[in-house]
Order: sequence, then C-alpha cells, then structure tokens
Amino acid sequence: MSDLQRLTIRIKKGADDRTALSCIRADGTTTWQRLEGSQAQFFPHHDLTHYAVESVLGFRDGFYGLVSAGWDLSDFGSPWPRGKIPPQAGIAEMIVGFFDLERRMGEKGSADDLNRLLADYSAERGLAPEQQLTEVKDNPSHRGWLRPKDWEKSLSDYIAQRAERLLPPDQQLQVTIDDIKLAGSFEPWRGPDAQDIRFLKDIYPPRMDLHYRLTAADGSVIREGTSRLRDLAYLQHTLPTSTDQLGYDKRMVDDWLRREFAAR
Repeated sequence: MSDLQRLTIRIKKGADDRTALSCIRADGTTTWQRLEGSQAQFFPHHDLTHYAVESVLGFRDGFYGLVSAGWDLSDFGSPWPRGKIPPQAGIAEMIVGFFDLERRMGEKGSADDLNRLLADYSAERGLAPEQQLTEVKDNPSHRGWLRPKDWEKSLSDYIAQRAERLLPPDQQLQVTIDDIKLAGSFEPWRGPDAQDIRFLKDIYPPRMDLHYRLTAADGSVIREGTSRLRDLAYLQHTLPTSTDQLGYDKRMVDDWLRREFAAR
C-alpha cells in the first residue's frame, strides 16, 4: 500500500460479545463503529473477508480503499451521503457476499457460480469485463497515466450527466459499453521516454460499441438498441479544452447522444 492507501484496521471483541471496528488512516484520522447482537457475530468475518479480497485483487476503490480516502463507516448506507459506491467497491461487495453465503450455508460455492454472479452484476450496471475490451487487450503493459477504472468511471459519469441534460426528467438512459478503443495509441518502439505517451494520429481513431435502453418513469422500455460509434476524422475538429485526456472520446459520445436523443 502507498502512504495514501495505508490503513490500520482493528477489530475488537468485548466481554459482553459486542464488537468494534476502527480504521486509522495515514493522516491519523479515525472512523469506528460498535456492533452488538447478530451484527456483532456477522461483521467481523465480513470485514476480514473484505480485507482478504481487496488485498489479493489489488482493489484501491474497495471498502477499505474508500475508508482510507476519507469515507466514514457511517457513509456506507442510507442516505449514502457520498453518493453511490464506485464500481470496484460494488464488485468487492459481491465477492465478499458470496463468501458470506458459503459460511452461512456451510457449503462451498464454485468459481463458475461466482463468475456468473459477477457477470450478471456487471451487465446490469453497464460494466463490461475489462479483459474483453480492445483498449485493455491492446495495452497489456498498462502504459499511460489513465487506468481502466479511471477512464471507465469518467466516461460513465459523463454519459449519465449529458443524458440527464438531453432527456425529459421522467426518462432514464442505461448504456452498456460492449467494447471501446480510446483515441490515440502508444508507440513503445520510440524509446523508454515514450512508453506512457499516447500518440494522436488519424490511424488511431476513437471507437465504441454499446447497447442502450431508454426507459420511462414506470420502468417501461421506450427504445432499445445497439450503436457503433466511430470518429475517423477526430483530429479535424477542435476541442473545448485540450487538458481532458478523454476529450475526443467524450465528443464522439456527445455527437451520438445528440443524434439519438435530442429533440425527440
């Protein structure tokens, strides 16, 4: 763990069978919670499983990563004062819940069962498995400063924000990105100083394959379909700002949203 991620986790069981979880961050601030009854029996195992899962998988935005970043334990629940948890934290919770079920039932689940559970969870939330995305497959050495979780969250948030502006308040748009290749590409043969530089050329246009569903307030489907987004002439257009590393990709999404949903 880096210093920003470093966290001291303490789980204490009292003589009265109550338990307490406290987390001390790198800056010395603390968040803690005391539990009793059935919760005192359940959560120590649950919280330890979170530590094991998130450590082994290297999750930085799981439960403990968020606590390290400043979330209080009381933030994980209604009314969710910090908003929805990040996708990685949701996936961690699904895995931990799978192991919770194993303990409760006394039966060992299979890897296939867990994989199906995670695939369904990701599909419902528009999270395609990272390893299936062209952008990830074409960059096995993880070059660049943006990691998949960074650009996935940025694009997901951007689509939601732009759709909210375009659509009537009683409609909701759900988008699942099935495949994506961001604008530009890496050219590692240029030497060690160019390993993390993304070169923008005509031969590296942004592209995105997606599935969308537009629903009414009562949940009924207004329209559903698939789209293949391509911007082969992306370098011939100026951007509002040159500091956004996803500027060309977001402009391609903007063009699609306006074509499909504006003034309908």
